[in-house]
Parts: sequence; structure tokens; C-alpha cells
Amino acid sequence: MVTLAMLLNGLHARIGQVYPGSDEHHTYQGIYLVDEHIVCEPGMVYVGDGESLYRLLLRGPLPQGCALFAAGDPKGLLANAPRQGVPVVVTTLDLIPLYNTLFRTLSQCYGWHSHLQAESQHSLRNLLLAATREFDFSVRLLSAGLQHMGQSVLEGEDDLLALPQENPDRNSQAQLEQLLHQLQNDPSFPSIVTTPRVDGYIYALAPVQQRGTVLGYLFACSRGRNSLLHNMLLVLAEAVKELMLQAQAETGEADSFQLLAVNFLGDAPEDLDTLDLRLRQLAKRPKRFLRSLVIRQLSDDGHPLPALPKALRALYGEVKQMFPCDNVAMLPDCVYVMLSDTVPNAPITVTHNQDFHALLERHHAYAMVTNPSQWLRGVRVLYRQAYQLLPAAVAIRYQKEKERRCLRFDRYAPYYAIHLCEQASRKAMGVNDILYLCHASVLTVTRYDRAFNSNLRDVLFTYLMNDRSISETSRQMFMHRNTTIYKLNKIQELIGDDLTNPYTRHHMVFSCMIIRYVEEYLHRTVDLPPLENNLLRK
Repeated sequence: MVTLAMLLNGLHARIGQVYPGSDEHHTYQGIYLVDEHIVCEPGMVYVGDGESLYRLLLRGPLPQGCALFAAGDPKGLLANAPRQGVPVVVTTLDLIPLYNTLFRTLSQCYGWHSHLQAESQHSLRNLLLAATREFDFSVRLLSAGLQHMGQSVLEGEDDLLALPQENPDRNSQAQLEQLLHQLQNDPSFPSIVTTPRVDGYIYALAPVQQRGTVLGYLFACSRGRNSLLHNMLLVLAEAVKELMLQAQAETGEADSFQLLAVNFLGDAPEDLDTLDLRLRQLAKRPKRFLRSLVIRQLSDDGHPLPALPKALRALYGEVKQMFPCDNVAMLPDCVYVMLSDTVPNAPITVTHNQDFHALLERHHAYAMVTNPSQWLRGVRVLYRQAYQLLPAAVAIRYQKEKERRCLRFDRYAPYYAIHLCEQASRKAMGVNDILYLCHASVLTVTRYDRAFNSNLRDVLFTYLMNDRSISETSRQMFMHRNTTIYKLNKIQELIGDDLTNPYTRHHMVFSCMIIRYVEEYLHRTVDLPPLENNLLRK
């Protein structure tokens, strides 16, 4: 398997610009020089000058999994290539040197990969030993939670990749922390990082990924060239990925669920029925009904905080201790806990757990617990909903909920529907103004609040959410009963709607939520025309 990342590394500093396509995970089988008679095939690299590649694009869409490498002036090419969704790489090399360099890189990487694939049939240990013999570097395989999974170390280099519990005096942990921080904050493609030389050695870290989801890391050191080390690790990462997915029994209980979680929660999971069977065979076997607890580090107004690996691992470690009977995984920027029970309507106690609340507060984190599901497909959908909704829910909380750090999805589910409405509106109509969904009377009350600095919309929302109970509205709004009655009369005077109609009430509640979503989460001022003259009476 030769990826775009490997080809880019083979070019070293001869790359001008890279324009990634719609899918950067394709692999390539061969390279063609472009001419007017060429017939395009899937999974191929096409090399030419700007003019020849431009004519190639004009002939029609390229097959899936192609890439274009341009030599010379790419004029005309860049304006058309993005429409095809293929990667385009502009280089400083002339045509023939570019072709020869790419061909040499592809042949070399295929040779390495074939040799490693043969060794991988035996075991993960054999694969790592073969990589060390082939590439002359020391390497350690770590899980996504940075647990040791295997290694192959050259003679005399035993301590260079040591973890703290193995040798606290070595500085390899400092190198690892530095590389993890670089990897998290380096937007370049491909995502592999190295350190400057330390005592004659280069340290490198390469993520082992399944369609963007990190399964683990290859932590290596070498006396060789930086660029060569990059390609060696990328080839090894491809070879080791399948073993990590297949040989979960060798990784220990926690990492078994870690690999399962990154698989079924990732972008392109394996067969979910098979994964569900493997889930039921874990040592911590989940019960019938599954809930997801999603924990993210967020500011108090819902903005994601920088996902620093050290902070995330500390959060992950404490969560594992707090939920010893449940399966826990660390994903790229959140911690995931699979809660389970024998009945679907079991009480949710985690939202009121003071120790858990203190843990979240310590780590500047918030959590959301989802509805239950019996199937992994449902767990996957509910996880993604909670992950996307949690920042909005934190921003939208009313004053009485400001102290809560663990929220329930069902309480905020309508806001997820609003989020989907906003996306659909932008896609279908080219606008993201979801206020068109609002009831006209709620917009009238909002205009009045803005003109007179009042809170009639909040009173209306609380009144409708409490089955039109004046006493409960007064209690929740901290108002005297007479004040509540006065404000409700004012609302009725402004809107004139029949609040006994359930459809009208439901539409008004949803409209209040839309406006709060726009104001509190999107931080956009609701643009409304001024009040009519006959409504300006206070």
C-alpha cells in the first residue's frame, strides 16, 4: 500500500503546494506519464506538466483514487482540479526527474510493504522485528491510551524509548510528550512528526489511523535521515494497522475496548454486527441496553478547549478509575464511557454524582449521557449526536442549570434538531437563517423585549414548558405571582394567539429554542424589523 503521504515524503523539499482531494486515504498502484492517448485507471498517479494535466481534466472525471503531480507551470490546472476532487501536488522538479523520483519511492515502499506483510502473517512481534532489521531503527508500538503493545529495539538502545514506569531517569518521555503536542497542533499533511537530533538520534511519532481515527502510535528513534524515517514509519503504520484491529486479545482488556471503540465510532466502521459480537465478548461484558457518556473539555460558553494530549490522558485516567465496571476509551478529543443496564428505563444517576461533577470541574470538562440503545448502530448514532450537541447545550443552559456539568441528551434533543435544520437550510436553500421556522408571535415578543429590555419571551417559554402553570412559572422565574400574571397579560395583548391550542404551543416552544440557539450558541444577533406603532405601548 502506497499512500499520498509516502509519495510526498519521497519528494522531500521539492513540493510547491498540495491541494488535497475529497478523500486522502486512497492507495496507489502505479504511475503514468500523461499524453493525449492515455486511458485513465483507478488508483493511479498521473504525472505531467500543467498543460497536459489540464487537458486530461477537460476530458471528463477521473476514476476514483487518482492523484495528479504537476511539473512546471500549473496554470489552468488548479482552477479545474478541485472540481474533480482529486489531490493535486505542484512540484519544482522537471517532468522526467519528477517521474523517476515518484517511481523510485513507489517501488521502494511497495518492496518494504510486501516484506512486512509476509512477516505480519506470523505475529505483531515478528512484524516489529522485521521492521527493525529492514529499516535499522528502534520502534515501540503504543495504544491510543499510550499503553505498551510491542517493540523491537536495536542493541544498546533499550532505554531510548522507555516509558516512565520502566525507566524514570530517561528523557524519552519528554520526547514523546513533545511529539504528541506537535502532532496535535501541526496542521500539515501528512501527520507525522520528528524532533531535532538529540544525542545523535532523531525521535519520531506516527499515528496508526483507520480513516482519521487514531488506533495507536509508532514511537521510534533512528540515526538515519529524517525523510527516510518518515516513509519507513508510514509503511510500517499501514502494515501494523490490520494486526491492531485483528489481534485485540494480545493488547489487554482496556485496549481491546479502545480498538473496538475507535472502530465503531469512526468514520468508516467494519461490519457493525461483527463488532457487536466482539463487544459482547469483552471481559467487562456490557448489559443489554447501552448508553454513551461523552466527555469533552469545553469552556463555560461551550467553546472546545485545545485538545492537549497530556491533559486528555489525565482526564481519561481519572474517568477509568471512577467507572471501574464500565468500558472506557480515549478518542482524539474526548473520553468515551459505555454505560449499560438490563432495562431501558433505569435511573440515570451519573448526572447527580458529586464526585463526577468535581472531576469534570477539575479538568474543565462537560459530559452528556445519551438515550439507551440495544444495537451498536444506535450507539454510534447517539454518540455522534451527543458529541455535536454538547458544546451547544453548555452554551444554551438556563441560569438554573449553570451549575450542571453532566447533561442529558433528551433534555437538549430539540436543539440538535435545530442544528440539523440549520445545516439542511444552508444546503437546500443557500441560507442559514433558521428564523424562518419561528412562530410570528415569538418574533413579536422578541422585538418587544429588545425595545423595552424585558424578559417576556423567557416568561412565555417557562409558562408553556410548565403546562401553563402560573405558580410554577413564578417559582422558576423568581417572580411574584401578580408580576407573572401582568406579564402573561402583556404577552397575550401583543400576540393575540390562542394558547389552548397544543399545536400553537408546541410551535412557540420550538421557536423560543431556535432564537436561544442563534443568540447563545451561534452568537448572532437576531435581525428583526422594528415593532409596529400599535405595539409600542408598554
